Amino acid sequence: MCNGLFLHHHHSDFPQLRFVHLTSAGLDRAPVRELEERGVDLRSATGVYSIPVAEWVVTQVLQLYKRSRDFWRHQQEHRWVKNRDLPELAGSTVTIVGFGDIGREVAKRLRGFDVRIVAVNSEDRPSSLADMTFGAADLGAALRIADVVILALPLTPGTRHLIDAAALQLMKPDAVLVDVSRGGIVDQEALLAALDEGRFRGVALDVFEMFALSPLPWQASVAAGPANLAATCYWPCCCSPSSSATSSSRWEWARTGRL
Repeated sequence: MCNGLFLHHHHSDFPQLRFVHLTSAGLDRAPVRELEERGVDLRSATGVYSIPVAEWVVTQVLQLYKRSRDFWRHQQEHRWVKNRDLPELAGSTVTIVGFGDIGREVAKRLRGFDVRIVAVNSEDRPSSLADMTFGAADLGAALRIADVVILALPLTPGTRHLIDAAALQLMKPDAVLVDVSRGGIVDQEALLAALDEGRFRGVALDVFEMFALSPLPWQASVAAGPANLAATCYWPCCCSPSSSATSSSRWEWARTGRL
């Protein structure tokens, strides 16, 4: 069982390797093709983190819409400040890019807020959880209409920097962007530049492109970034499940489910 093992070791260093269970849902840190060619049984933790990640997404969307950090800061400063221009989430359009386990769990929770759910997936597959669906080729159209954009897709050579400067410019100036996929999905330098221009109601990040090898340069910029930027360190993965039965069932599904 591992996560970043193959970032530092070649698979040939383990000649007796027969089984690998990743602690992540994504496969981008494993040499998938090489392991398959060797006949190694490779499995992932797909579905294990979907609920806590989805709950984190809802938390971030609400705190950015309701500016809860401002209220907390005012409390700490012993100031009584009213804010009469907080927007309602109801009636907003939420585009979820990547409608797998995490994307669907996010949709389930946000539907209760009377939002319109737009799903973007690679094959334009319809879903009962989405009001509209777009294929990957129509990502731009899905970004243009979104008040909230949530990224929950895997990192592949084809999705690296999928959200680049051009894609960021397609989004509404007051949109909310939440990334729980992989840091490499977003061109983070372009994102910082967009924030410096005053774009976005808010941005919430739980993943960083340079986190694994050299986190300091970009994360230093995040730490000193604007007030509408929220950043956490893989926070959803630290959550405890609601019950041991739920935890066991998710891990059992991940253990037995073939890729």
